[in-house]
Amino acid sequence: MIRYTHTTSYFLFCLTTIVMLGLFVCGFLLPPIGVIDNSVIQAGGELMGLAFIAQLPLVIRLIGDRAIRIKKGDFSIEASDNDEK
Repeated sequence: MIRYTHTTSYFLFCLTTIVMLGLFVCGFLLPPIGVIDNSVIQAGGELMGLAFIAQLPLVIRLIGDRAIRIKKGDFSIEASDNDEK
């Protein structure tokens, strides 16, 4: 089992999550109260996208030799590191 270590990407993930939650809370409490503007929601989505991108190297390292399979209806994708056919 691979242990998760606190790296820069983990720090960035936590930081962007806290900033996103702060944006949502401030957007809800500032006038007009109770209405979150679309730009605040878009900024939160962009922050979470950056947090996800920062986690990609760790996720790829944790996957190792496993294969990834995605299937949606008739469409399917399989990706693996194995060169066998």
